[in-house]
Amino acid sequence: MTLNCRLIRRMGTLLSTLLFAISCTGPGRTPKSGANTLRVGITPDYPPLVFIQGEQTVGLEVDFAHLLAGELGLPLQLVPLEWNALIPSLLEGKIDLIMSGMSITQGRKVRIAFSEPYAEVGQMALIRQADKAALGSIDQLTTAQVRIGVIRETTGDVFVQRYCPNAKRVVYSQPKDAVWDLGPQRKRIDAFLYDDPAIRWFASANEADLLAIEAPFTREHLAWGLRRNDEQLLNEVNRCLKTWKKDGQADRLIHRWIP
Repeated sequence: MTLNCRLIRRMGTLLSTLLFAISCTGPGRTPKSGANTLRVGITPDYPPLVFIQGEQTVGLEVDFAHLLAGELGLPLQLVPLEWNALIPSLLEGKIDLIMSGMSITQGRKVRIAFSEPYAEVGQMALIRQADKAALGSIDQLTTAQVRIGVIRETTGDVFVQRYCPNAKRVVYSQPKDAVWDLGPQRKRIDAFLYDDPAIRWFASANEADLLAIEAPFTREHLAWGLRRNDEQLLNEVNRCLKTWKKDGQADRLIHRWIP
């Protein structure tokens, strides 16, 4: 066999190996250039979207994160962060994506990009059962002289500052602390304003003492946050989400956690 024939055969073998390696990623599973892990920022204090159960981090966002990492062919790293640290950590390149029940707002869109929304939620109030007659409607709560607990820099926080002129705003870093202070044993606040999936969850877990005002105060869209210059990942995320909506996977996950 001549040298040229051996060279051609060797090149053919290398090409076949390369094509096989590419095909193993499957359709739509090409990882981001240079990426070896999908780092997802979470604040695990928001049941049923992302929270600690026993020793595991679970919830709707966690299920979506695992599904997305599988589609992209990347191992998943969940990065727990304080809520206020999510966007700064994204901008600093410490995480690739925020998947933590974040709603789309104009203020956030100035700093980061958002995927297509995957669910609609609203701000809802949690009150004591004993206060249902006095605070059981939106009009009563927004005009009364009450103490309303909020999580700093959330849409609930913005709502209280804009539309509850007579209320005393009490800021918390974790929802569970606000729920604890609302309870009949402490009564340090009169209501807690937060996203409706979590408010319904806390009301269900404390149904003897606490009650959710069923009418949402706002309507918002939940989505995932990305750096504005990361167009490749944004396109991949939106492609995956479009597929999940079409084949029913998105609805199945949402209804598993938010009946």
